[in-house]
Amino acid sequence: MKGVIVMSAGNHAKAVACHAERLRIPATIVMSKNTRNVKVKDTKNFGARVVLSGDNLDETAAHAQQIAESEHLTFVHPYNAVDIIAGQETVALEILQAQPDLDSIVVPVGEDAYQESRPVPDSRDKRRRTESGNPHTPQGTEIQRRVVGRVAFLIDRIENLRSDWFLKIVKLSRGYQ
Repeated sequence: MKGVIVMSAGNHAKAVACHAERLRIPATIVMSKNTRNVKVKDTKNFGARVVLSGDNLDETAAHAQQIAESEHLTFVHPYNAVDIIAGQETVALEILQAQPDLDSIVVPVGEDAYQESRPVPDSRDKRRRTESGNPHTPQGTEIQRRVVGRVAFLIDRIENLRSDWFLKIVKLSRGYQ
């Protein structure tokens, strides 16, 4: 393997960089030009090559694909790859196995990836649903909720905890208020 390449400005970038370093695989991370310096620095600290390109997700993704093809790197999509989605979904299972009496799970949301990869403790239960929406922005845009398909549990509301897009998913049926 010549290495991996991803496009991400968040946790996926750092996770791939971290594990690539552990596995001694060269990693290239393509981030948009407006990515916060702390995220760039954190990713570089894992030994990844960071390329800043594009003003939005589409431009960044296109450049990552070009580099992948020209350098024969394996592209690891942050939210549209079955193995990545499955891995992220197991997080909720592990949390609930360790703490079965939880009233809520706090989910950090900062990229478009959230719509494709959300924690699903039991995706076989088609009777249940999860809700999500666009995160609050600094301009105060409201969350636009919609039913998105398979789910682990019913939620009663989504609350914005802080302005940096941390959301709390609340399940009131266990008495949490």
